[in-house]
Amino acid sequence: YDLSGNAIASATLSGACMGVAVNATGVYVAAQDEGRGFVTAKYDYNLVLSSEAVLPGGASERGIALDASGNVYVIGDNWGEPGNQKDYKLVKYNANLAQISSAIFNAGGWDEGTGIAVDNGNIYITGDSFLTGGATTFVTAKFDSTSMAFISSVAYANGYQSNSSISAEKLAVNPVTHDVYFVGASGTEGASDILTIKYSQNLQQLGIAAFAGAAYDEGTDITLDNAGNVYALGKNQAAGSDYAVLLKYNSNLVFLSSATK
Repeated sequence: YDLSGNAIASATLSGACMGVAVNATGVYVAAQDEGRGFVTAKYDYNLVLSSEAVLPGGASERGIALDASGNVYVIGDNWGEPGNQKDYKLVKYNANLAQISSAIFNAGGWDEGTGIAVDNGNIYITGDSFLTGGATTFVTAKFDSTSMAFISSVAYANGYQSNSSISAEKLAVNPVTHDVYFVGASGTEGASDILTIKYSQNLQQLGIAAFAGAAYDEGTDITLDNAGNVYALGKNQAAGSDYAVLLKYNSNLVFLSSATK
């Protein structure tokens, strides 16, 4: 679209598109395709497909991020690959989607990687881990973007919404302070809150905010503005209907305003 909301171009991609990122070289899309697996596509600004990378296994790719050098990072899980249980799967490509390296992260249980952000030479990934006995926890991990080596991880568990139809935890990073922000859902099926967490670049928890707009709320995306304010996107369910909800916090997760539609 242009700035006035007029459609300029469109493209279709087989499967479900789960994330998009844009830089000076093009438009990158993370997608899931049940027939092909783990799909990453690159388009030019007119949405003409220029390259595509397809990895075998489950159709699990859920998030995408770019670094300052134009490298592409995607997150999902390795379910469906021979000999593997379900762990986070992190893949690094160059700007033309030639694979550079990959990493597997065992978060402690039956794991789904869902969110990714890149900053200051680090990769942050998040998702959820279904543990023995039915408990579920958020697990956010930090990797080195050059070596793809694991650095540290942190878990937050509070009766997470494990039965959600979509595991949708996401991350954003402040490029000035390097603080990491997480959004997801905390609670039980039919009774959950939009949970926003602030971490330091070393994944120390610095703040937390829970929003209960209805009986059921789920966080689905997060971003920051140039002033460091935090915008958490999600949905709430009331009287059998779903509504979009947008929350605004300051950088310390003090609630400022909200909007629903």
